[in-house]
Amino acid sequence: MDHLPLPLGILDTYRHKDPHLRIYPDHVIETSARHARHTASLWLHPRRQPHKRLPREDKGVILLGLHLLREQWLLVVYAEGAAYLYDTEAGGHSKLNRGRLGRSGPLLRASLTVEATIWASHAVSFDQAKHRLFVSFSRSHAPYFVQLYEVDILSLSQKSIIIPNAFALLRTISSPSNRIVRTLDATSQLLVTSNSNLVEIVKWDDNVDGLRRFIIQVRPEDLEDLWNGVVSAQFMGPYILIFKTRSLELHEYTPFSDDAESSDELMSSSPMTLKESFAMTFRDVSFSHCSVTHNVATDTDVYETSLLAYDVIHGLFQYDVTLTVPTSALPPVLDVQLKGVYPLALGASNLFIPAPPRVEPLTTPFLITYSSNFSPSPTPLSVSTQFLRNTHGSGVSTPTPLTQFAAESASRGFVSAHRMGPQGKRAVWIERKRSSTAREVQVWSREPPSATGNMSEVSGKPLAMEIERRVVFSLHSYDLRDDITSCAFGELNGNIFLGHRSGDVSVLPLS
Repeated sequence: MDHLPLPLGILDTYRHKDPHLRIYPDHVIETSARHARHTASLWLHPRRQPHKRLPREDKGVILLGLHLLREQWLLVVYAEGAAYLYDTEAGGHSKLNRGRLGRSGPLLRASLTVEATIWASHAVSFDQAKHRLFVSFSRSHAPYFVQLYEVDILSLSQKSIIIPNAFALLRTISSPSNRIVRTLDATSQLLVTSNSNLVEIVKWDDNVDGLRRFIIQVRPEDLEDLWNGVVSAQFMGPYILIFKTRSLELHEYTPFSDDAESSDELMSSSPMTLKESFAMTFRDVSFSHCSVTHNVATDTDVYETSLLAYDVIHGLFQYDVTLTVPTSALPPVLDVQLKGVYPLALGASNLFIPAPPRVEPLTTPFLITYSSNFSPSPTPLSVSTQFLRNTHGSGVSTPTPLTQFAAESASRGFVSAHRMGPQGKRAVWIERKRSSTAREVQVWSREPPSATGNMSEVSGKPLAMEIERRVVFSLHSYDLRDDITSCAFGELNGNIFLGHRSGDVSVLPLS
């Protein structure tokens, strides 16, 4: 079941306490397993039409993003200084049916409107222990600042009406220049912002009025005039993973002292610890949550995260990142593995080996493999070669030449939005093809280990498979306002939420 999403309580017990889940009654495990299997069986199926749209509120046209927290709470953020929080399970479902959309659809439970301001970016995090939602917004015009808000989810859960003033302002963090909010960690009370040449980590405390700041200088690199700016960031224990357009950097940040005074405290950065370079140019990335386990045999802490990175020419790349931190003074080890590629370049489309007609779904995509720098494998895998011999006689088994992967290659379309699930087991993206009005919602799910175990290496080098195309919904419209610019989904329940250029939000429930 390692390839399937699990309820958070069971997942935490499985990872840290008891892999056999002996503390749970049999019926709880059986119910969770049946639900996971049911969702997995329907995840790849087409969604029924027509799709539902949420009623529009008074303020908000430019949609900044959608976020589904704990499979239930949908946060919709607009650039005009408006945010709306919906309960997607309102409607009286029993515990056995948790995760299903409410009978009347998502219901608005809280809202925030800030007058005379435009938001440029935002980040969201949920504190499971305190049952509180934290969201931060950066202002796009002078005077520049970042505002941090808190929502008590327990108070919303106990009532069925809209709660006024549910968004409580915690901090207003001033900034000398425009900053982009990159990530937010509610449990550790850490906020990350960045501009073109630095990354700033801000620590807040409920019991301390001031803020503590940690500055990481992003040094320029000689990449033949190629821009290598900050795209996103992810906390991994005592380190922060900074994702840039052409590289991934690991920095250690000094732990914030517990005895800090109420005045602001500023600390400088340490040198970069580890780095991974890419041959692609990534403009957008979505992370899963970072998980941590302790390896007793090696006495190390292992941090893991999965991500989807998007290159506008070549397509989507799915990476697994593992950081091994010894408890001793030994240096950490960063392992970045390319697991899958969804190619968009026209040359890459010829790499696909057509699969035979299927009576039932295949568990393993029948595709070519790639090395970590996106170079195709010299020869197809043995199973692919055998298939070519059986179906095409002496057909060509050599992949498309590398010259077709040049930067000047044309793309067959583009991805307008993508999202990796919090557990890294499922993902969603929207593809818009050239010369077409169709917006295609595609889904991905992690394969069972047995399905890909024999494809992990060829000649001792890690390889990745081409991600199979799985369209579950197509929206055809000549109206550009129907373009899908953001998305969110429930990794456990399979519900998908789409944000449109018009500001509307539509819902694709699990069939």
